[in-house]
Amino acid sequence: MHHFRSPTLAALLIPIFGIASNPILSAADGDSPAVEAHFKALEQEIQDLKKQVAAAKGDATATPAASQAQGVQAPLAVVRADAAHGFVIESADGSAKLRVGGYVDFDYRYFSDDERYINSYNGSGGAANTFLIRHARPEITTTLGDIFDFRLLSEFAPTQSLYTNSYVNGPILLDAVVTARIDPAFVISAGQFKSPVGLEYLQYSPYNAFVELGLASLLVPGRDDGVQLSGKLLGGIFFYQIGVFNGGVDGNANIYNDENSGKDGEGRILIAPFATSGIGWLTDLNIGVSGTYGKETGSAAGVTVAAGGGYPAATNTTSALPTFKTTGQLTFFSYNTGVFANGEHIRYSPQLYWAAGPFSTLDEYVVSKQRIGGIGVTQPYVTDKAYQISAGWYLTGEKASYNGVTPLADVNKGGWGAWELVARVNHLQVGSQAFAPGAGGATDANITKSSREATALAVGLNWLLNKNVEIYLDYEHTEFKGGGGGTVANPFDRLDENLVVSRLQLVY
Repeated sequence: MHHFRSPTLAALLIPIFGIASNPILSAADGDSPAVEAHFKALEQEIQDLKKQVAAAKGDATATPAASQAQGVQAPLAVVRADAAHGFVIESADGSAKLRVGGYVDFDYRYFSDDERYINSYNGSGGAANTFLIRHARPEITTTLGDIFDFRLLSEFAPTQSLYTNSYVNGPILLDAVVTARIDPAFVISAGQFKSPVGLEYLQYSPYNAFVELGLASLLVPGRDDGVQLSGKLLGGIFFYQIGVFNGGVDGNANIYNDENSGKDGEGRILIAPFATSGIGWLTDLNIGVSGTYGKETGSAAGVTVAAGGGYPAATNTTSALPTFKTTGQLTFFSYNTGVFANGEHIRYSPQLYWAAGPFSTLDEYVVSKQRIGGIGVTQPYVTDKAYQISAGWYLTGEKASYNGVTPLADVNKGGWGAWELVARVNHLQVGSQAFAPGAGGATDANITKSSREATALAVGLNWLLNKNVEIYLDYEHTEFKGGGGGTVANPFDRLDENLVVSRLQLVY
């Protein structure tokens, strides 16, 4: 007689299909031929049921060919949802996948009274202590044949217009990119996506160490339309990205509108010299450099921008020049009306990322040199510079990574999650050319409203409860030099910004 030796599905089904439905089993001798035959029939029935359950779950052992050979209908697709991967629909053979995910950031900003005061009288807008939805970004990704990927990312939170100073409601298209992974050394991407320049900016937003990006990210291009070739060589030691893009303003996305027919060449090289060395504390050392070259042309005249992409129609000056904001999203530098980009624009950025055990550091230096023009322009070029040095340490022992971590003991399993202590120093200096007086004392930027330098020191504590939920708490102190208040005859430095910002983040 056959006996079931483990509490499997079979053991649970025997009482249901056997004893309950066949009264003979309760009275017959357990060793009789009739009982033996009945158990064999039940066992075969249970095996068939197990195969059907495995096929319905998309069990890797229940292949479509095997299922058909056994007379079991193979599933056309597998649907699953979990914390790590979001909502996924996958073909039975794994050749096609559709994933729905995204993330939401809910912030609270608290400013000192002094900061609210200075911004109320110098014309750059008063700061308010406020709750806000900083990001609400649903994401759809697809994979076809393990070669072609498509990614669609939108923003539903209010976003500052590219053409006006007002905020507009979403949805706004951020990324729409098709990627062909022909070979690890040869990957082609085309569409709208992040430009391959800024180290911190290129990191997936939920993996950033701070609530807001550092000052160095204000000098790199944002999302743009273009074509890119990238790949890994020498077993992952060498990584490159090179592409042609429409070209954009420092610190801003260039989407929905291209200011001129010229295009920008952009690229980045990263070298991980010890990636295959087996020296654990040096394996994740990455050293690189990125850069761009192009020509930007703005205008001092009113340009009518048609409605579309979530933005209303507007007539405004498209200077193609940047405006710089603090961590609290308050403007501390802008050019005067009538000044605009007028030619060559060059950027370069040496950068480093290193993770060793629970420790990590992300460092970059950016230079942006832009030719300008317009009424009253005193210097043909303005050269801006910025840097950031940041470091993090997982107090709970997780191995740090540029691509995020998973808590060793998340709160779902009774643990404390992952706790990370972070610190950052960052600095931005606007080229002195922007404040150099010309004929009659005219300058390209107003010293009573704009500061030439900003230096910020930040500390933070991040609590990753599980793979999907994180709480941030940051404090950042920013000092300004070279103007920002007073009068032309008697300018003085903008008052310091002291900001406490917290974030509740949900990633799915």
